[in-house]
Amino acid sequence: WFLPSMLEHHRAKPADYVSHLLGHEGRGSVLSALKAADLAVELTAGSETEDHTTAAMQFAVTITLTEHGLARPDDVLCTVFAYLGMLARMEPERWVWEELRDVAALRFKFQEAEQEIEYTRR
Repeated sequence: WFLPSMLEHHRAKPADYVSHLLGHEGRGSVLSALKAADLAVELTAGSETEDHTTAAMQFAVTITLTEHGLARPDDVLCTVFAYLGMLARMEPERWVWEELRDVAALRFKFQEAEQEIEYTRR
C-alpha cells in the first residue's frame, strides 16, 4: 500500500508498530490463523526506510501461500484485512512499544561493524 508520509511521526514509528504485530508468528497471529487453515506458510510485513519520502511511504505484506491458499486468495485477504481492522479499532498497546524498544536496543548493541562509507550513505 502507498500511505501518507510517516516522517513526521518518526519517533512513534507507527509503521514499525503495525509491521511488528502483523508479522508476528505466534499464537493469535495472522500467520498462525493462515497456517491453521492451511492457507500460508510465511508472512512478512513492513516498509523500507529508503521508500519513505515527504510525500508517501510504501507498506508491503508478502505472504507465501500453500496450494490451498493459492486456490482461496479471498480467504487469505479476508484474514489479513480482518486483523488490520481489529488493529485499527484498538488503542496502541504499551507492551508492543516496549518490545520494539528492547529489540532495537539489542540490535544496536550487537550490530556488526560496518565500513565507514556505509555510515555516510544512511
